[in-house]
Amino acid sequence: MVFIDLKKAFDTIDHKILLRKLACYGVDQKSLGWFDSYLSDRQQKCLVNGELSGTRPVTCGVPQGSLIGPLLFLIYINDLRNCLSKASPRMYADDTSISIAATSLPELEHSINDELVNLHKWLTVNKLSLNIAKTELMFIGSRQRLSNTADHSINIHIEGQQINRVCHTKSLGIHIDQHLSWTKHVNEIARVVSSGIGALKRLRPFICEDSAILLYRALIEPYFDYCCPVWDGLSNELTDKLQKLQNRAIRIITKSGFYSSPTALRSKLGWDTLYTRRKKHKAKLMFKTINKQAPEYLQDLFKPFSTEYNLRDKANKLVLPKPRTDFLKRSFCYSGAQLWNSLPHNARAAGSFSHFKRLINCLMSPSCSHTANM
Repeated sequence: MVFIDLKKAFDTIDHKILLRKLACYGVDQKSLGWFDSYLSDRQQKCLVNGELSGTRPVTCGVPQGSLIGPLLFLIYINDLRNCLSKASPRMYADDTSISIAATSLPELEHSINDELVNLHKWLTVNKLSLNIAKTELMFIGSRQRLSNTADHSINIHIEGQQINRVCHTKSLGIHIDQHLSWTKHVNEIARVVSSGIGALKRLRPFICEDSAILLYRALIEPYFDYCCPVWDGLSNELTDKLQKLQNRAIRIITKSGFYSSPTALRSKLGWDTLYTRRKKHKAKLMFKTINKQAPEYLQDLFKPFSTEYNLRDKANKLVLPKPRTDFLKRSFCYSGAQLWNSLPHNARAAGSFSHFKRLINCLMSPSCSHTANM
């Protein structure tokens, strides 16, 4: 994977190119005139140490902080994928990465370099600049296969400049390593959460329990939940590492001693373990995916199960991929289908998201025996 970093992407959008692209997407002349008026005749000033500069015209870029600015940027870069023949792009605003697979290292090196040439040409034509110093390259694979790359010199470059190869990187708030083990991501969660718990501990003598819970919900819990359906496939060691942090926070909130039972304290607060929370989030995302309330790229990961045989409880189930590697077992396409198939029929056939959430909260409560099978 190559993680692309663009220089001041929102500020370098060419207005004329943007208007031509809008026309290609079917925007009529009257609407194009509105967009032209919206983008043109803007001015900017700078305030430095109390001194205000004179005005300068804004000749390119889309207004940041506006509702329509990000949409216009997405339209501007939407055709980037057309310049690639072998690689698969993943674009989220100005965070773009391309991935490519090959059967050998020489083939991989050749393919990546060819695609980067095409990418650089597209960026140049569209008047966007690539920050090569911050662009990163990462090979993803098993430890055995990656060890084979250590003895080979792989030259991946753009315009003669070598791209920095990394073992892990941060993409859209998720720390990804070359083994997809999520160790780096969990360690980063633990580091940030530990700091939040420390702040909560210092504040706890001065606030009530309800306020402490609000602080936990605002400063700590989001790190446990963010994109958890993606990185849910954790080892027992990493699962325990996160759970110990929640246990510590619960003891601080309830002013309980170190030897207090975290299970009893969670029951008192009505909280789930982090493992159960992640399963609930994944189940909810699966419901939205199956019922076409999620993006198409998620829907394409799953296929409905069908058979000529009259099997019991086959309705609304999914085809479960046959994992040959741990990578697939940890992936959302496998674990999501497995979790969905494990739900009882009435949950899979729920008519609304609100109804499904109520069923899931009941099914995955600590007192429900069905939880053990998930």
